[in-house]
Amino acid sequence: RLYAAAWGILGVVVVFAIARRLMGDGGRSSRAGLLAALLFTLLPVVVCMAHEAKPHLPGAVLMLCAILFGMRSMRQTEVAPANRDWWLMCVCCGAAFGMVLSAWPILVLVPLVAVLTADKYRFTTVLMRILLGGLAAAAVYLATNPYILINAFKNSDVLKSNFGNSLAMYDIARIAEGFSRVLELTVEGATLPIVVLGAISFAAVLIRRNRIALVLTVPAAVFFLQFVLIGAGKPAEYGRFGIFTNTALAIGTACLIASQWPRRRSIALTAATTIVVCWVGWGGMGYLVNFQSDTTPEGSRLALAKLLNDWLPDASNANRRSWRIDLMSEPAPYSCPPLDFANLRVVLLDQLDRADNSGDARRILLHPVDHGGQTWFKESPTPWWSNLLRPETPISWANKPFVVDLPGWRPTGQGP
Repeated sequence: RLYAAAWGILGVVVVFAIARRLMGDGGRSSRAGLLAALLFTLLPVVVCMAHEAKPHLPGAVLMLCAILFGMRSMRQTEVAPANRDWWLMCVCCGAAFGMVLSAWPILVLVPLVAVLTADKYRFTTVLMRILLGGLAAAAVYLATNPYILINAFKNSDVLKSNFGNSLAMYDIARIAEGFSRVLELTVEGATLPIVVLGAISFAAVLIRRNRIALVLTVPAAVFFLQFVLIGAGKPAEYGRFGIFTNTALAIGTACLIASQWPRRRSIALTAATTIVVCWVGWGGMGYLVNFQSDTTPEGSRLALAKLLNDWLPDASNANRRSWRIDLMSEPAPYSCPPLDFANLRVVLLDQLDRADNSGDARRILLHPVDHGGQTWFKESPTPWWSNLLRPETPISWANKPFVVDLPGWRPTGQGP
């Protein structure tokens, strides 16, 4: 977790630098950088991934590093072999791909930057840059994942199985449904103001044909397209894959707002900026609060464990093993409360088993869900408005709500 958080701190610096470079020289560039860094820090998906030992935030920051070096390389006049930032961009592209496979769209930077700077070089030089840059990125990927090369020669069956599992998880189907789902998860991960204002800034880049800005918007668009193609039917936790696109939208939002500051120093613009920051901050705070809640007895897993302990017979009672706990998700820590597996019958259901269990008085169904509106708990002793301070955080695994079906009992209310 410290490793992931450290990458997040680096991301703050890189986002600041990217926004400054997009805005050019002048006082507004620093303001745009500060606002972009603040929004990045507060983004719900960034807060979520800075608390989980997962590679998505490090991968996104490496992609942002590649973006920054790509922008810097476009301003340099050295010939291709001496352009240090070009090679750093290629290294970061390969490192991002090596960190997490879903980062592969960042490789589009290699031909993109080469084409955008084609007027500086001969045609053969441009082709050579693309070829050598691609080879450099591939070399970094293989260096950070040496088992790929080793298994290619020594155990190809393992490699085929590995890639087969990955491809099975990311099936391209139902694109319209995927777009709808990804849009929903993007709003969850970045908040509505960031999505709307970021999309407007992307449109402005295309209209004005800003070459520097294309270095950010084109990879973000390709990444979003990948997100859409495989997004149909995905659970909310899939939103963590959109962290790079969400960050690009946040940078675009900061630049769009900062571009208006020198022209319109109005109360309305200040109020709008404050609303955007507070909206994003509120979304990020929800994830922070739920991570904290997950460590306390009020967290959903421990609260559910207490409920089951109160409901089931005493551990010394032989009837305890006659009860059956049905799980609809594999019992990972985030999807299952602490259970006494030695003294309880715990069954993982498949699709065919997920039928009504009302005919068996000794079956209890447990299922983690994305939204607490479906959660069945005893009536909460806390007032309803207290839940406003602990909003739903569907991307996160922390404090996840559960559907609980206890035979013969229906609650009068719902708890945390």
